[in-house]
This record gives sequence, C-alpha cells and structure tokens, in this order.
Amino acid sequence: MDLSHRLPGGGYISTPSDLVKLGARYLDETYISAETREIFWAPQKLANDEVNQQDYALGWRYREQEIPGVGLLRHANHGGVSRGSQSWLMVIPDYNLSVAVNINRKTEVFWDFGRVSLDIASAFIRAQASASCQ
Repeated sequence: MDLSHRLPGGGYISTPSDLVKLGARYLDETYISAETREIFWAPQKLANDEVNQQDYALGWRYREQEIPGVGLLRHANHGGVSRGSQSWLMVIPDYNLSVAVNINRKTEVFWDFGRVSLDIASAFIRAQASASCQ
C-alpha cells in the first residue's frame, strides 16, 4: 500500500525495534534534554484551563496506568492505525523502558491490540526487579 502521502506526518516504515530505539532516545538526555522531554509530555490544557480528557500532549499521551503485576506507572505513549496495521509505542521513564508493538491487521477496538504492551512491560519490570534482588 502506498502511504507516501503520510510521510510528513510520520508515515515512514518502521519495525518495533526501530520504535523501541526511538522511545529509548527520549530517555537519553544527550539526545533530548529533560526539560524538552517534559514539554513534549505535558498534557495540553483546553481553553477552560483543564487538562484534555485524553491526556494528550505534543504527539504523546502521558498518563498513569495500572500495569498487571507491577502497579501504577507513569508512561508516555503514542499509537496509530493505518490501512491494515496498528502500532503502539510506550515509554516508561521510571524503569528506563521502551515497549513497541505492531500488528499487520486492525482490531475492532484499538486497545484490544495495544493492551499487550502492558503485559510485555510487566514481564520486563518484574524480571528487572528479580535480577536486582539476586
């Protein structure tokens, strides 16, 4: 499928590994300063001065969410749907962790696909905690 009309908006071909590397760079202060990262991740306010309902920031959503087996975690995320595919990138700064998932199909409900990222993040966080206890 020719999606070249989307290139200016980020429609480049990427793999989950590419997306994980991008997410990891957001945690690297030699790439982007903490101050700039916080600007990108600050949920935008509406005209009435309330934070928007989706916690949408500049290209990211930034929120707290319960992650199975771990607890409440802060994370930045961005997901997308294209013809015949879906992508999801989540960056968890407290654990220096970036998780990306892609699928070559569309689910009826996007989060039916995206929620697998929580299980992946949970597995890595629990493994990290287990390794540091040894």
